Amino acid sequence: MSNSITIPYPDSLPSALRMSRQEFEDEARLLLAARLFEKKRVTSGQAAEMAGISRSEFILKTGALHLESAMPAADEIAEDAE
Repeated sequence: MSNSITIPYPDSLPSALRMSRQEFEDEARLLLAARLFEKKRVTSGQAAEMAGISRSEFILKTGALHLESAMPAADEIAEDAE
């Protein structure tokens, strides 16, 4: 990845959510990527790359979030297979 964004948050937020700093940041990246995917702004592969996980792991995790469009479209699957 060549670009990044910085999102400030209070030092106390991860512990208030009973998470480590790394767990909080990983979840924040996943949720941002999942929301962009849900709104059809990015493909599942692009969202997975943003979240720093494999495409299959992204699909499993977004399925657990019960997103409206957690399953990729058939053309996305074909594109990823190439």
